[in-house]
Amino acid sequence: ATQRRLWRFFHQYCTETLKVRRVTARCSERNKRTQRLTEFLGFKPEGRLRKGWSEDEDAILFGALSSEWRFQHGHV
Repeated sequence: ATQRRLWRFFHQYCTETLKVRRVTARCSERNKRTQRLTEFLGFKPEGRLRKGWSEDEDAILFGALSSEWRFQHGHV
């Protein structure tokens, strides 16, 4: 429940205070748990940054339009 409140606050802050329409997330290609969470929240995989995490590790790039975020619509 605490994580859900945090994500709702984050969405509200981004859309109402900062007026953003898009958020980008990046995580290690090895961090499958974060990738699943990011997709669960409504982010879409948008690409791979070669050596984007470290010298020997790629990063996965995710993006979400504020209208696509699951927690905005009461799903989280």
